[in-house]
Order: sequence, then structure tokens, then C-alpha cells
Amino acid sequence: MHTSGSTGAPKGVAVSHQALGSYCGAFTSAVTLTAADRFLQMAPLTFDVVLEELLPVWAAGGTAVLAAPGPADPARFLRQIAGSRVTVAEITTAYWSLLTRHLGRSAAAVPGCLRLLIAGGEPAPPGLLQRSLDLGLPIGHVYGVTEAAITSAIGIFHPGQPPAGTPVGAPLSNSAVHIIGPGGQPVPSGEQGEVWIGGQGLADGYAGDPELTARRFVTSSQPGLPPGRYYRTGDVGRWLEDGTLEILGRIDAQVKVKGIRVEPAEIEASLAQAPGVASGTVVAAGDDPEHRRLVAFIVPSAGQPATGIERAVRGFLQRQLPAHLVPASVIAVPAFPLTRHGKIDRQQLRNLYQASARPCTLRPGPQRAEAVVTAIWSTVLGHHPASPDQNFFDAGGNSLALLQIVTGLQDSGHDVSVDDFLRWPTARGLAAALDRQAAPGAEAILQDARAREARRRGRPRRRTQHEENP
Repeated sequence: MHTSGSTGAPKGVAVSHQALGSYCGAFTSAVTLTAADRFLQMAPLTFDVVLEELLPVWAAGGTAVLAAPGPADPARFLRQIAGSRVTVAEITTAYWSLLTRHLGRSAAAVPGCLRLLIAGGEPAPPGLLQRSLDLGLPIGHVYGVTEAAITSAIGIFHPGQPPAGTPVGAPLSNSAVHIIGPGGQPVPSGEQGEVWIGGQGLADGYAGDPELTARRFVTSSQPGLPPGRYYRTGDVGRWLEDGTLEILGRIDAQVKVKGIRVEPAEIEASLAQAPGVASGTVVAAGDDPEHRRLVAFIVPSAGQPATGIERAVRGFLQRQLPAHLVPASVIAVPAFPLTRHGKIDRQQLRNLYQASARPCTLRPGPQRAEAVVTAIWSTVLGHHPASPDQNFFDAGGNSLALLQIVTGLQDSGHDVSVDDFLRWPTARGLAAALDRQAAPGAEAILQDARAREARRRGRPRRRTQHEENP
């Protein structure tokens, strides 16, 4: 199985059949899969989760149900679960948030056949688990890495069982999970540390890279830690009072975007080959997993015209990299900001990206729907369309961002579907269709956009007549 590596090249992870078989047995037992289960397969074939959707249910004698092609908006997702009698499905954290929002907004019910919705890929926003349970979703919150055979911990939560925080539960029976402090020893419950994983599911290492294997797969005999071999995940976690595990984030530059682990160095390696680029770096902008995106910053080569360089570089990356590694935006700067230690100041770059978003121009009258589309577009992608006719996917959009915009428009009262957006993938085109509707919630979207614009300009927003006289 493959994942990204710290040197910028994809890393092949040597997972033995014994480790994968051990994982299948432990996962099947934890999720209580049987021959009666029907597991929805919807992850991309290049994502290790596809094996989790196939192997355990097959090992239990059950059925894998192939998801319908195309973006799975929450309504379509729920319809397929009901229509195909799916009992177990797995989604990313960002999609989990989107689905929960849809259930809270609509009159849709959780299909009775669904006994468990597995979710994971990155730390969940506070309160998401509890909101899901309140809406009747049975959740299996998972945590794991490719280097330890996909999943190492799971917490199963049912409606009516309030959790403490947002834990990922307990280790699978084939896994050993420890929280390690700076001194290489386990830390007490409640304290943060690096997550180390051992056990029967541990991979042999990185194929053809003994040096990286030696750095990440370590043998330890520290006091309080059972002697053995462990994988240093680079994730920060802690044990909660009830003995369950909570994942808090990353300790290195590796990030997760839309549930997929990304090494910025892999994108930077391609940036270094782009014509007209002297140097480049990549950051993840946005604290909320639902809105997190990759942004590339470049310093053009001497004598390189600035006009068109950003679009040209993004086009180059689209030809060189998988879609999930292509930055949503490319921004040219004369030089990178540096910390006092002489390293690139990535936080300053994130601030620069936020400042690069143009203020929202809200226009009355016939353009009202276009203003609504533009306001939601900017919230989801972090920037306004370059023009009303810019294609959504050329602007850095992807299938999940498309679903977020459709959901936002539905929240505003518009009767719009994924197919509508695919038919009119520009702000002007989609607005032309929406202009034929009278959406009562559109004003709320515009008021929120005006409030954001007022905060950007540092002035208070004038209260509306409705707010003054509720």
C-alpha cells in the first residue's frame, strides 16, 4: 500500500499478508461483521480505506455494495443506503460533517437498515459526534495509518449514549497504542504526546527505504513501554479518563485535507520542476477540516513575467499530480517571509492567503442569486471566483466542495441539486437558474456575507430593520 513520504516521493508501505489478515480479523470482530452485512464501497481505489470496505466484509461472508458513480450528495447517499439495504458504510470526517448538517436541515431520516456509519481520517470538530448521535446516526469513529494496516482504534457510539469529547475509542485487538512524551516514555492519562502504534498489524517498513524505516519504525525498551517494535505516527493524542483515545492533530508538517494524508514536500517537489518557478512551498489553510485546502506559494524566476504565472503553474501541477494533491490556489510572491530562525514563516503565508481573498461585492436586484452563489463559493473555497464565468473546478473546487456549496444553497431555500451545479459550474450560470426561484433564506446568506465583509474592513455592520424590530 502507498502513502506520501517526507522526502516528497510516494512511499510504498510493505504490509505483510499476516498483518493484513490480523487486521481483518480484529476489525471484523470490533464491528461485528457477519454474512448478513452489506458494506458500501465508495472510497477511491487509490485510498487504503478501500481495503477496509472490501476485505473484512468479504472475510465475514458479507457483501460489498458498489457506490453509484458521481458526487454522492447526502440525499443521494441516504437513498442508496436505503435502496441497496446497506448496513455499514464508511466516510471521511469532512463528509461526516456535511451529512450531519444535511440531516439537521432536512426532514430526511437515517435509513433503518444502516446499523453503523464509520467515520474518520482526521480529527473531528468538537460536538460533531454528539450532534450525529442526536440525529440518530450510529457512529463508528476510527483512527489508523497505512503503516499499521489501515485502522488501529475504533469507538462505536449509539444514540442515547453521550460520549466524553470526541474519542476514537479503544485499540483493536491486534494493535497496541501508546501516547509517548518527549523522553520516549508513556505519559499519564490526560497528557498529550505522540501516538505510537505496535502490534500484529504493524507493517514491515517502507519498501526500498531502510533509512526512513529506521526513523519511523523504532524498537523500544523504555520503562513503562512493553518491549517491541512501534511506528511513530507523528500524530498528537491523549488518553481520556474513561480509557478511550482522542486524536488532536499533527506534530510535523504532514497535513490531512478531505481525509487524505498529504505531504507538502511531495507537491513542493513538483513545484521545483515547474517552468518559471525559482522556489515554491505549500501550506494547508483553514483550521476546520471541512474547509481546509492546499495553497501553493511560488517565487518566480528572475525575468519571469508575473502575468499568467499562477494559472500556468497550477495547470502544470494538474498534469503532474493526482487531483487531491493539486493546490486550490497558487499565489506568486517576491520572497517568502522568514521566522527569526531563518525558516519559512508558514503562518504568515496562511495570513497572506486569507488577505488575498477579494471583498465580497453584493449587488441588489437581478444579480441577487449571483451574490448568494458567490458568497457561498467564497466561504467554501476561501476565495471569490476570478470572474462570474470561471469554472468551479478550475478555481480549485472538488466533489466535496461542490457538495458543500449545494448544501449551502439548499440551506438558503434554493431547490438545487448536484446535477444542477454540474450542468452550470459557474457563478453566472448557476445564478441564472436560481434567479427563477424565490428563495426565502437567501437574505440570511447575504446578511452573513455582509457581516464578514464588515469584519474584514474593520467596521461594524449596520443592523437591518428586521433585526431592530424582530
